[in-house]
Amino acid sequence: MKFVVLDKTFNICKLSSPVIISNPYNFLSLTADSVTLVCPEEDTPDNAIEIMQTWSCIEIVGVSSINESGIISSLSKILASGNVPIYVVSTFGAVFVFIASNRIINAIQLLEANGHSIESLSY
Repeated sequence: MKFVVLDKTFNICKLSSPVIISNPYNFLSLTADSVTLVCPEEDTPDNAIEIMQTWSCIEIVGVSSINESGIISSLSKILASGNVPIYVVSTFGAVFVFIASNRIINAIQLLEANGHSIESLSY
């Protein structure tokens, strides 16, 4: 498992309707009563009706979140101990932990204090 801080800031958006996305690091979810998009700030669509701005992202590379248990639970306990709220998105090959950008340094310190190595990645 590898922890990587992505060199982007993200928004978590409530949308009035679904959008077509084609850029990387955009995560769309549809339920019966809402449409949510997590996206790099520059990809925020015009139909966003509510925006939680300025989130950083730690990507956990090399996990199959579908087949492995306890990863999110372990991380959330560590971060909760420092009152760091998170928003998590999982894919077949990675877990993305979104953290308010003003708390990212605190989150990295907590994770490193618990034995995790963190690196930065520009894209």
